[in-house]
Amino acid sequence: MATLFPMHLNLEGQRVLVVGGGQVALRKVELLLDAGARITVVSPQICRDFDSIEGLDVQRRPFEPDDLDGCMIAIAATDDAEVNRKIVREARKRSVLVNVVDQPELCDFYVPASIRRRRLCVAISTGGASPSLARRLRRELERQFPVEYGQFLELLAEMRQTVLDRIASKDARRKIFARISSEEMFSLLQQRGPAAARKAMFDKIKDERLGDQ
Repeated sequence: MATLFPMHLNLEGQRVLVVGGGQVALRKVELLLDAGARITVVSPQICRDFDSIEGLDVQRRPFEPDDLDGCMIAIAATDDAEVNRKIVREARKRSVLVNVVDQPELCDFYVPASIRRRRLCVAISTGGASPSLARRLRRELERQFPVEYGQFLELLAEMRQTVLDRIASKDARRKIFARISSEEMFSLLQQRGPAAARKAMFDKIKDERLGDQ
């Protein structure tokens, strides 16, 4: 088993092919839509749930190799092993990364279990060995990272630019970044809300700025 290289892929505006029209393909499409991808779905049979999704290019026909032209990635989500292998062969000819659902040995990449809190994304991969374990770990992380982390990260993004604008010293910046991203600050946001956390962050930036002068 190769050592996997972890990364988050920017699919905003990128063309993605999904071959398959069942519930598995539907779940992949929903994830891809959240990432801003331009999705083409190809399958002779497509379930009715796809009809309510706007912005899809749905082709009710068998897969053709040319469907991969211009794609960044492809998802093979059919129940036909030979069709899946054909997709893999044609994708690799075009240097298109491909994922074959439930066949990790054919995949160039895996779609990890993940939790999202706005900008925060935590992903878990078992390299295709145990999706059920990945789902259990995701549930545990959902408890560890409550929804307020989304608000917290938005505040930190705002404060980061303020620190860069106001504090010249790199050492001072590191100190303030550590202070405003602390568990203490997160607890303050949970207990008293974003406004209180923002004020406390500004106070720490101001104190550090005065010490930096």
